[in-house]
Amino acid sequence: MTIGVQVLDDGILGVLRRPHTARRALEAVAAARASAVRSVGADLILGLPGQGRFEALEGIDRLAASGIDHLSIYLL
Repeated sequence: MTIGVQVLDDGILGVLRRPHTARRALEAVAAARASAVRSVGADLILGLPGQGRFEALEGIDRLAASGIDHLSIYLL
């Protein structure tokens, strides 16, 4: 299962008109990890308007720490 996190910044998620928040995305990852799903992945987008290097790296770190099995990173 792959979860489309996109970015862990609520401001940028709003600009992208995504219906979730960073907190909800991380909750979805945690719920998937706690379920019977064997492999959990997440998708991130880098290079978004208003996204700095620190914020991008922080999002990667937070998802890596969440215990996911795979992280796909897409450049905009």
